[in-house]
Amino acid sequence: EVAAELEEPCIEFLWDMEKFFDSISLEVLFEQLSAHGYPVELMLLGAQQHRAPRIFKVGATLSCMVADFGVSILAGCQQSVSFVRGLMLGFVQALSYQLYRGLSVCDQHVDDLAQVISDPSSRRVVAAAVRIALRVKSWARRLKLKISVKSKITPDCTESRQVAARLVKHD
Repeated sequence: EVAAELEEPCIEFLWDMEKFFDSISLEVLFEQLSAHGYPVELMLLGAQQHRAPRIFKVGATLSCMVADFGVSILAGCQQSVSFVRGLMLGFVQALSYQLYRGLSVCDQHVDDLAQVISDPSSRRVVAAAVRIALRVKSWARRLKLKISVKSKITPDCTESRQVAARLVKHD
């Protein structure tokens, strides 16, 4: 909105991870949480809760099948929100502050990221967009996640539209 008011070129990424809650590696999650000082006791209790087998209630009866959710955390659990924020914290901070100061803002809503890049120079916007896209790809691989095809790129100028078209063609 500010970029539009200032008539500055901008590009927005809406990052979505494929089957996010069903593909979180607990090893990677706890590694990231530990790096940010998350209490070990809460991690252990969370691991027990999120990795426990589940029995499903169907109507008035219980299923005899026990589900094992090997690589998964419960999406509806409040601790899941804390887990996800801890998993993505360093990455969101890097995109917002360290890598592209003045050009980039990254907001997080649980597992979705909104990345807006603006600058008076369309050339700098395009260069930052390419760096950010490569950084997101690298980050997703490191955390054993996959960027969803539902992710969106919204360019607002000719140069950023051309870059968006190139980025969409690449994995």
